[in-house]
Amino acid sequence: MFRFFAIIFFLNISYVSFSQEVIDFPHWLAGTWEIESPTGVSYEEWKLSDNSELIGRTYRLFGNDTLVFDNMRIYNLGSATVYEMFVNCEYDRELMKFSLQKPDDNLWKFENIKSNSPKNINYYRIEENVVYVWTEYASDETACIDFFMKKKK
Repeated sequence: MFRFFAIIFFLNISYVSFSQEVIDFPHWLAGTWEIESPTGVSYEEWKLSDNSELIGRTYRLFGNDTLVFDNMRIYNLGSATVYEMFVNCEYDRELMKFSLQKPDDNLWKFENIKSNSPKNINYYRIEENVVYVWTEYASDETACIDFFMKKKK
């Protein structure tokens, strides 16, 4: 009888372990976010793809034209959540991966200690429709970039 319960217990543990999704994924980021600045309004847009990854871009509208600043991607690589984007390196742009270092439920900190430009990208969820975003650089001479995003309805 003990063997029977032990087998059932281990089967349940195995089922739970292998059937769980990776929970560290910012699905709430999907949508279009407005970024207001003194020079106008920009947008950060995230779409959930069929591959359960977020595909993002930042852009600004000029009449009928769209100027795209950055393309990003958030996806799961094994058990890690990764933020991927092109960064400026010297006179070139390089595809860089940033790993999730998640200190709490509302702060999504993606970091790459080998990158100087930027070293980390942070999304702090203030409310359901308000996010504070900032980047930090390895050099003290480079100013951090920060802004608030408000979700468009």
